Amino acid sequence: MLIGICSSCEFKFQADKISDNKIVSVPKYITNVFPEKNGFVNDFENIFNDKQKTELKTIVDNYENKFGREIYIVTTSETYGFENYDALLSEFFQRWEIGKMPEQNGTLILLSKENRKFAISAGLEAQKYITDEKINDIIGRKVIPKLKENNFFGGTKIAVDEIIKMWE
Repeated sequence: MLIGICSSCEFKFQADKISDNKIVSVPKYITNVFPEKNGFVNDFENIFNDKQKTELKTIVDNYENKFGREIYIVTTSETYGFENYDALLSEFFQRWEIGKMPEQNGTLILLSKENRKFAISAGLEAQKYITDEKINDIIGRKVIPKLKENNFFGGTKIAVDEIIKMWE
């Protein structure tokens, strides 16, 4: 079983506090179909335009090629039946086998525009460099301001850039 750290937050317009990982809005239906990964950038919520997806893919592909470490980006409004984002992140790690074994050197960025959630989770090897404290700082100081401006690409790119800086 892959165990990792996870930090997430709501990005309401009123507050920058770290959330308790409860789903903000309940989806109209819950699907039992878990999505298949399609590379490192999986925009199931269709938040990014083609140019933005290509830019994110290029950054994380180049990083993986240079260092052998994986950064996955997932956008989804679905919770796939999970009641909190920690469980959903864990399921992505397990099903998609994020982070090469035995190193467990993957990270996952999860964004839900509809549910107003943003989370970063790190595998065991990544935790040596990407700590909960650092993640909370990045999300609170750098990502949330972009998300409040509805700049979802900007917030996500900042998170990717900061993960790379911590883990080069």
